[in-house]
Amino acid sequence: EGAREAATNLDAHQIDAFIVIGGDGSFRGAEHLANFWEGPIIGIPGTIDNDLFGTDNTIGYDTAVETAMDALDKIRDTAEAMDRVFIVEVMGRNAGYIGISSAMASGAERMILPELQKDKPLTVAALVKHIESVQRVRGDSSYVMVLCENQWPGGAVRLAEQLEDRLNLPCRPCLLGHVQRGGRPTAMDRILGTRLGVHAVELARQQKTGVMAGVTANELSETPFADTWTQRKKLSEELINIQQSLFNPIKKDRSKSTK
Repeated sequence: EGAREAATNLDAHQIDAFIVIGGDGSFRGAEHLANFWEGPIIGIPGTIDNDLFGTDNTIGYDTAVETAMDALDKIRDTAEAMDRVFIVEVMGRNAGYIGISSAMASGAERMILPELQKDKPLTVAALVKHIESVQRVRGDSSYVMVLCENQWPGGAVRLAEQLEDRLNLPCRPCLLGHVQRGGRPTAMDRILGTRLGVHAVELARQQKTGVMAGVTANELSETPFADTWTQRKKLSEELINIQQSLFNPIKKDRSKSTK
């Protein structure tokens, strides 16, 4: 009934085309609306999680990463001054794009992402071992961990308590929360929004419908609505390997043999 009413309202206002900005929930609704309205319906990806298949970046993602990176840089200052462990919780309960990008950009020593947790979930013992290894290599220093929301029972607060019980170091949680959703858009997001907006209008003028406007390999693209949520966009294996290899002191610690 809601979709029928929406179709009636669109016709009553003489709407030529309907452009929906949002994530998979918005696109599911748009696809349902297409059963009751004959005009062009085009999607524009607007979600900070960057979890829609069919586009390399979604509007808002770069701004969210910039916000998280800025917070992580400030937290690092405190961590360095007091030799503390910080667990910074970022958004991304089902997709680790904000987590991996902010961790890599800020030089975080560890990241806990939903994609990695599925394959081999981390344990407190493994995290303690890694922190102690970093301390042996560097001496007393800071340690910053990026945790995607919903990836640890009790979140960053509980993880900080568990680590502090096992370490001779203060461990502090920091939840960035919805601050990641606001702020001034970055230049990249502004340009992306303009490109996708123009692309969506051009698709509607061509009488295309039921597709999302995207940018793939810096080229404009279009993807059927259903594919945006049924197909899975994968994290970059290159970025995962780089971030993990940069902070693997167990392999790099040759101090005993060299001395």
